[in-house]
Amino acid sequence: LQRAIEERVRENELKRQEELRIQQQREELERKQIEETERLNRERQERARKEEDERIERKRRLDLIMRRTRQVSPTAK
Repeated sequence: LQRAIEERVRENELKRQEELRIQQQREELERKQIEETERLNRERQERARKEEDERIERKRRLDLIMRRTRQVSPTAK
């Protein structure tokens, strides 16, 4: 009887350890997924910021060119 009890305790302990290991794997996977999502969001935001900066710079250059051509045209007439 004592042997059966010890065997049952050992089985329960192994089962508990396996459940703990699985839970830790789940938590690690979830943590990695969160980190990956955050990294992708940062990259997306950085790309959007660069694109916006480039758009603003193109607009600034175009405005500068337009001002120059407006200044040159009246004197040419």
